[in-house]
Amino acid sequence: MRSPSRTAVMKIGLACGLLATTFSMPAQNAQQAQANPATVPQFDQYKVNKIYKGKPAVPVLRTPEDREYRTRIREGARSGPNFAGHYTVIIIGCGTECASFVIVDAATGRAFSRAQKEYTCSPIFKVNSRLLTTDVCTGAIQKGCNRAFWEWTGTELKFLSRIPIDCW
Repeated sequence: MRSPSRTAVMKIGLACGLLATTFSMPAQNAQQAQANPATVPQFDQYKVNKIYKGKPAVPVLRTPEDREYRTRIREGARSGPNFAGHYTVIIIGCGTECASFVIVDAATGRAFSRAQKEYTCSPIFKVNSRLLTTDVCTGAIQKGCNRAFWEWTGTELKFLSRIPIDCW
């Protein structure tokens, strides 16, 4: 009997991955719904009233941390606000399933490279809300995953709460 080709194995692996993702998403949503709804922050609870429409300021890079990713920060800041009315969250990759980020004030150019409190798979945020969420998984895949909720104060992310979630 002939063994399956590498292409066939890759196709099977891809199909299994898609199926696992499809079936784990409802479980993740159900688990989040089971968490105490009163303690799970919602984006609309942290609305901002005004969205900055002006030309994005050039980032002011004051610290070594700010300057480490200066090109990525400058490029990202050009796109304008995408968070909390007048801030731009700029994603900086840090490896597989890992994201670091910097927050830049689109009106003043002030960079907040130390705003991030933990590495994340990818932050979730909205231009009309001060709420930002991070998904973090520790240990083996499918184990120890949680979603943290943070409120942007204008100078830092303030921790609000954390709930367990299913990993991808």
